[in-house]
Amino acid sequence: MLAALFSLIAVLLTAVGTYGVLSYAVALRRGEIGVRMALGALPRQIRAQFLTLALRLLTAGLVLGVAGALLAGRAMRTLLFHVAPMHLPVLAGTAAAVALVSFLACLVPSHRAARISPMEGLSHRQ
Repeated sequence: MLAALFSLIAVLLTAVGTYGVLSYAVALRRGEIGVRMALGALPRQIRAQFLTLALRLLTAGLVLGVAGALLAGRAMRTLLFHVAPMHLPVLAGTAAAVALVSFLACLVPSHRAARISPMEGLSHRQ
């Protein structure tokens, strides 16, 4: 029960953190988005730009997380009795769940970026 609670909190923190980082990136680049929209960029291009950024961050986080989990499993080998330090289905399932939650958290800010009007973006001052 305690492990499930901690894992739920970890997934929630992942979603909130990913949402916050991408929302901040959209807010910082509001003027640039307005200029691009005024010059004829399509909303799907703007959305794809931020989803690509999110997927790069997600990939880097997953690579570092899986590497950290593998190293921690090897370090814990002496403490674990009759338990395999590396269970690939659990590791893959966890990575897939975190990737899905992070991707879903990225959809809202990227959709918001695609809906910025050119006038709103051009009048935005930083």
